[in-house]
Amino acid sequence: MEENKKKFIRLDEKRRGELSDAFIAFASERIIGQPRIIKTFAKMIERDNAGFRCRTKPASSVFIAGPSGVGKTEAVKVLAEFLFGNLGAFTRIDCQEFSEAHGVAGLKGSPPGYLGYGDEPRITQEKLDSWGYKKILKEFFASLDVQQRAKIEELEQEFLRLTNTIKGLKSRKVAESSVERLRLTELRNELRKSGYPMFDKSGKTKYSSVFLFDELERADNSFYNMLYTILDEAYLPIVAYNDSEGNSIERIQFHNTFLFATSNTGHEGVRELLNINSGRSTGMKFCGSSVVENTDEEIYESCKKDVNRTFETSFLGRFDHFLVARPLYLPEIRRIVDLQIAQLAVSLEKEWGCPLELDIDEPSREFIASESNDDPTKGARLVQKKIKNLLLDPLTSLRATRQIFPGDHLQINLETKDDRRHLTFSREESKGLIVFSAAV
Repeated sequence: MEENKKKFIRLDEKRRGELSDAFIAFASERIIGQPRIIKTFAKMIERDNAGFRCRTKPASSVFIAGPSGVGKTEAVKVLAEFLFGNLGAFTRIDCQEFSEAHGVAGLKGSPPGYLGYGDEPRITQEKLDSWGYKKILKEFFASLDVQQRAKIEELEQEFLRLTNTIKGLKSRKVAESSVERLRLTELRNELRKSGYPMFDKSGKTKYSSVFLFDELERADNSFYNMLYTILDEAYLPIVAYNDSEGNSIERIQFHNTFLFATSNTGHEGVRELLNINSGRSTGMKFCGSSVVENTDEEIYESCKKDVNRTFETSFLGRFDHFLVARPLYLPEIRRIVDLQIAQLAVSLEKEWGCPLELDIDEPSREFIASESNDDPTKGARLVQKKIKNLLLDPLTSLRATRQIFPGDHLQINLETKDDRRHLTFSREESKGLIVFSAAV
């Protein structure tokens, strides 16, 4: 009798899931010139969603090095927007504030005998988990019909109002009445029966969060020692304090946190590789894709060496991913110019209440991009400055002198005169043609 042989089907392990594809499509429109970062973030989200990660460590930890202004912090913002629907839905620690040891101590709360003892530390479980809880709350309300939503929202508003009243009384060391305590308990029970997700401040509930240590190289050495515990055990021991409900909090949990650290270490090495002389890159050797790829690999190795000289190997080895943000070359700067112009139009529409139609021709956009590309290591910050100087300042003058109004249609063209290029602004003829030049 022949043995029954098990059959195995070859699987495609390189195929991406829907969540990963959704993030890549979402981020590619907002993060320019950093495909490796986008793909790594997508894999992190997919891995966390599938449950394939170590539960005793943060959801993911990423160290991102590279030049300033090329999208390291912006990438974290975009991840937060994708997860929680808000660019600001993450906790950011500016490490420059902790360049001295006593400042690091204040991050975890002031010890007994020091000013601020007993107060909340800079990092609290409630702040860390707030956006993850809001996401769960939003999903809960989306599952209700109109009548259910209205009823629960009414209970929620009364519960929050009474909670804030009692907090105010406690801050003034005044005891709440038995009627207030009883009503608060009744409201809490009614909300729980309805399935309303009450906020859990213990850190045991799986609220997702995004946390960023920005410009890590600026912090004192004692700051890195604090991070060892977070990276290894996913918690931060703090000086005990009492939360708003009187519970004693002694540690902050990071088990469901996407943890990021950014650093500008390696900036000078990148400048040398790009042959920056007198504020301009020598030639356009970066236009060829193969040359760009080779240069990017050299930049990766250069940054990695500089980072290894600045940080302990044992510290860097605790991160799940080490990434280097590449410099932005002219093609990427050109895309960022389009993105910034679109954001400017949206901003003006919000400010004025109606759109100001900006018809900017291709030579003008190329001109702004070339003026913003003096130094690839400066990234996109030059784009913002040039758009302010070349577009926003002239538009401000035109508005101040009542030459343009909300709802106008403007045409912006590039003009060369006496070997100098400048932009000209024209209003639609039906409202009277005007021409205004902004020389560079």
